[in-house]
Amino acid sequence: MNFFFPLSTLFVFTTGLIICLLLAFNGQTTAAAAGDYRSFTTGNWNAVGTWETYNGVSWVAAVSTPTSANGVIEIQAGHTVSVTAIVTADQVLIDATGTLAVTTAALTIANGAGTDLTVNGNLDVSNTISFSGSSSFDVNGVGILRSTGTMTLNAGTIATVSGRFKREGGTMTTTAGFWTVNSGGTFEHAMDAGSLPLATWKAGSTCEVSGTTATQPTNMNQVFKSFTWNGANQTTDINFANALSTVNEDLTIESTGSYSIFLDQQGNNSVTTIGRNFYIQNGITYVCLNGKSDVTLSQGDIIMTGGVFNFNKSGATSYGNQSATVTVNGNVTVSGGTIDMSQSTSVNANKGVGVMLISANLTISGSGGITETSSLSRGEIYFNGASVIQYFVSNTNITNRINYTVNALAILSTSDYILTGTGTFTLSSTGGLMIGHGGGITLTSMTGNVQCTGTRSYNTGADYTYNGIVAQVTGDGFPSQVRKLLLNNAFNCTLTNSVSVSDTLTFTSGLWIATNDTLTLGISTAVRGTLSRTSGHVVGYFRRWLSTGAISNILFPIGTLNYYNGATFSFTTGPTTAGSLVATFVPSSPGITGLPLTDAATSLVNVGYGYWSFGAMNSFAGGTFNLNLNANGFPGINDYTALHIVKKTSIGSSWTLNGTHAAGTGSNAIPVANRTGMTTAAGIYGISSGSVNPLPIELISFEAAPENDFVKLSWITSSELNNDFFTAERSADGKNFMPVAIVRGAGNSTVTSYYTTIDRKPLAGHSYYRLKQTDYDGSFTYSSIVAINNLFSNDNQLILVYASPMPFTDSFSMLFNANADDMYVAELISTSGNVLFSEKMVALKGLNTFSFNDSKNLPAGIYILRITNQANKLSVTRKVVKQ
Repeated sequence: MNFFFPLSTLFVFTTGLIICLLLAFNGQTTAAAAGDYRSFTTGNWNAVGTWETYNGVSWVAAVSTPTSANGVIEIQAGHTVSVTAIVTADQVLIDATGTLAVTTAALTIANGAGTDLTVNGNLDVSNTISFSGSSSFDVNGVGILRSTGTMTLNAGTIATVSGRFKREGGTMTTTAGFWTVNSGGTFEHAMDAGSLPLATWKAGSTCEVSGTTATQPTNMNQVFKSFTWNGANQTTDINFANALSTVNEDLTIESTGSYSIFLDQQGNNSVTTIGRNFYIQNGITYVCLNGKSDVTLSQGDIIMTGGVFNFNKSGATSYGNQSATVTVNGNVTVSGGTIDMSQSTSVNANKGVGVMLISANLTISGSGGITETSSLSRGEIYFNGASVIQYFVSNTNITNRINYTVNALAILSTSDYILTGTGTFTLSSTGGLMIGHGGGITLTSMTGNVQCTGTRSYNTGADYTYNGIVAQVTGDGFPSQVRKLLLNNAFNCTLTNSVSVSDTLTFTSGLWIATNDTLTLGISTAVRGTLSRTSGHVVGYFRRWLSTGAISNILFPIGTLNYYNGATFSFTTGPTTAGSLVATFVPSSPGITGLPLTDAATSLVNVGYGYWSFGAMNSFAGGTFNLNLNANGFPGINDYTALHIVKKTSIGSSWTLNGTHAAGTGSNAIPVANRTGMTTAAGIYGISSGSVNPLPIELISFEAAPENDFVKLSWITSSELNNDFFTAERSADGKNFMPVAIVRGAGNSTVTSYYTTIDRKPLAGHSYYRLKQTDYDGSFTYSSIVAINNLFSNDNQLILVYASPMPFTDSFSMLFNANADDMYVAELISTSGNVLFSEKMVALKGLNTFSFNDSKNLPAGIYILRITNQANKLSVTRKVVKQ
């Protein structure tokens, strides 16, 4: 189908479209009507040449200036129109980048149709502008009232700020009922003294005070949404006197010049409530001079990038029983500036205390810091989140007497950051601490996550998580009893002392190394605790409290550094006496005494390389149970279903059968041996089989011991099957091994065999050994790893054994092995090669000690420690770190 339009119709349509586009380009929001005015050029309002008017068809040069008798009066983009004679107008529209300047004469805005004055561009008032009753005034761009100006709003006038209105001075109506500041709008008070308008402050609005020099404005006791103080030109301290009591959104301190502001100087138990964030960018802010004042952030953060935030002021003559308390139901982030929690000079220890309660995270970075500068009082930081993980991140820039408390139900995660200062640390009952430092938690040592020099208290009813990304120790601050304990560290954690868990023990990742101590679940037959395991186990001793009655799936998660060898008891008839069982898995042969045994028509002729040991404690006895043993890491398994559980009363006794055999489950790679109807849980348990599972080497023991200049390696086997040779291997880190000796095996043997070999060039200090056994067919297995500390080897070598503590703060000691009676020099060298410290000493052949004290206050970083024999110039180096 084709459409044809008359030419005249097409012309009218095109002309209309062009007019609409021109109107849109000039910012006029509605089509022009006859009698409307718009500026033709920059000029005076009272000059006819400034204007053009619309005659109903087109814009033409005006023959008179506009008044309230006309229609819309538009000041177009880029034009400035100045009022130089008295004018009355309404429906005035100032386009974006257009300006109306009320300079040398008064402008009256009458109440006409629509909005009477709309400022999308700029309104600059240095004379008088008055609004008739019920007129309307919208500021979407920028309005400025100069110091010589007057702005009068008569009854019924509605002034709405969606852009920015700036009062530099002058006189204006500030009483209630006239002003509304919308979301995104800002009223800026850029003068000294004066009054803020009693406005309706909508969500997203801002009141900004930027011109105060000596006297703050009145009407600060309103409920603001956001409030900004910029006192860059202050000539004195300013006391808000609790007038600024409620800011529903953000409070921002941009500057206080060289002076201070006080939220409430006298601290009359006042409360300043901030609904969202408190930004401190510069200047000096005090909560109070003395007494008690509170600042509460209902749900926002303290975000500090500069300046000083003080809780009280030194020299104040009287204090209440406390000083300022700041409650933050969000984060505290200090990337610049300083929070000073007490400047008190009162002699009463309970006065002038600065208190900060934090419900989310505390992050200190860059040049930011927290301190207190009172010699008599202190600051107190309470981690106050309820069942929320709070993160502590610091550059160690917390100084002086700051006491830390993790409140009940709060959980503080420290990663590998350090809590510093001279204050105390308290972990409350049911509070939680997530520990990431390799040194764990300590009582007095300058290692671990908590390094404040005051008393450190770790509650037995608290919860502890070790989640480092390096190998950890629990530390001597770890209590002997805890409520909850969780391990989530793939690099493992070593118990510094035995511990009992009263509530929940959780294995998420990694191993508990408990070879010298015991990890216990439960504290009595009535309080037995709960076990949750995803991955990981105990290398060493694990103990559980058990009750009477039928109980199923009692797991003992034990094993070696390389394998999980958990054991699970299910009591079909309960123990007759409640108590506890302690278990460990021993990765060496339990011997074959008592074999062969016939079990379920199978002749059991061998036993796997390791065994489970269970000891009854606290009168535990009786019951009938089913048992499952995880035989991970057992060599020689070809048919996991043919694995049998055997038992004996002690390591030196003979193997016996107890209960009824059940077929193995799992797989050859992850086998599980099973048995039912067993009695008497205490004893030694092993994995046995017939010839289908050769279980090739019965390794009774493997040991490494320093002797003179070498390390002697010894091992014993009780039987061997198809054993070609052994390889003794050594490692500096327990992970990367290299061969040091090869010893021929016995092939096939059923008698005890004894082996020794020597590592003639052992490593100084800590090192690790393991035994690799290789069959005739090339298959091989490894023994467990043994560790030694070789302080006396290589007497003819210059060896730097260790430097401790690392990292160091102001001093460290080192142990080195001198290769001769000679003169030596100790040097500390920067990474750029500069010698920063050098000292000569006489050392005797063998072990010697030397202490370094940092008298130059070196910056934190990495340095090289070098020991040199002056006679033969032989030297040895080690990297050291200052924190």
